Amino acid sequence: MVRLLSNDEIEEHFEVAEYLPIAEEMYRRMGVGEAAAAPTETVVSQVSEPPADSSPPVFHGLRTAGGSIKGMDVSAVRLNSDLKHWPERGGTQRQERIPITDGRYNGLVLLFSTETGELLLLFPDGVVQTFHVAGGIAVGAKHLARDDASVLGMYGCGHQAEAHLPALATACDLKEAKVYSPTRESREAFAAKMDEKLDLSVRAVDDPKDVCVGADIVNCATNSTEPVFDPSWVEPGTHIGSIRPAEFPTNIFEREEFDQVVITKSEQRSVDITGDTISGHREEHHNVSDAWRFFVMDSDPLSPKLQSLPAERQPVDDVTVSRLPNVVTGTDEGRTSDEEITVLRQVGHGIAFAAIGHALHRLAEDEDLGSEIPTSLLTQDRVP
Repeated sequence: MVRLLSNDEIEEHFEVAEYLPIAEEMYRRMGVGEAAAAPTETVVSQVSEPPADSSPPVFHGLRTAGGSIKGMDVSAVRLNSDLKHWPERGGTQRQERIPITDGRYNGLVLLFSTETGELLLLFPDGVVQTFHVAGGIAVGAKHLARDDASVLGMYGCGHQAEAHLPALATACDLKEAKVYSPTRESREAFAAKMDEKLDLSVRAVDDPKDVCVGADIVNCATNSTEPVFDPSWVEPGTHIGSIRPAEFPTNIFEREEFDQVVITKSEQRSVDITGDTISGHREEHHNVSDAWRFFVMDSDPLSPKLQSLPAERQPVDDVTVSRLPNVVTGTDEGRTSDEEITVLRQVGHGIAFAAIGHALHRLAEDEDLGSEIPTSLLTQDRVP
């Protein structure tokens, strides 16, 4: 039988803090070569008749991501089909998904056994996608922030930030968090909610510069297509985390003060097949955007996201570039002094859904959660 979990069941029985040791184990396995992630690939096409309440242009994206983890004996595929537009919110252009029928969204994860090949679990990606991003951010902060880091500055007050703040509070001994988003009502409501929920002081600030002033950790968890801070605001000894290249100023890597840049992607062997030639090599891409691939129809213009990519693909030759899996295993050095400014770029990869799925499958089995679907309905007696 295949189990099917809902977002509500996941939210009720699984918290982001519970994912952090799983995330760290995943990065450890990536660092010792016991895990592999496929690039996130998206086929993008322009919508000819955008929804009435959208902000054209509107684009459809068919996205896939996946990975396998040895030892956990699982692999996973994440599949999304959604529409996106780029409305202006609070004077800043934002990327947003447009819901489908009845205000709902697509997003499904399939978890497979690598020992038998069978499908084990189906679950939506709505709750856990914030967990997987927050997990990388929190593990990075644990290994790269100063040991005495206690003040967090947060850009963003949306669903990503709701997972990042408790994850960072768990990974580091935080006492205070300052949060900012362009809309006053949003940042004040978020601060009030998190202040009540977490065992630390959370307050909203009205000036984006105040996020960086006095902060030991600065974290960007926004959907902005523009930089959210000025590099001159960042103080020595700060650790910076980000989930989107566009959140960073385009000249951030030109400053000598940024001593250590770490990306969450791991090195892994890949095999290229061209004609009748097969070659194996170890990936050496140092560009933080290389884990994403986009495919566009010749007849379509580029979406705002793709138009911004050239500026986002910043060179990193002048700073040390490490990989979080290697920092976790000790192969790469993390922070070496309290004065260093460290930067973590969270590069999305589908392998995290295998790690989360492994934990959810064990939870569902132990607590008898979810619905069961006969395996015969999801398999076939024909050789594919």
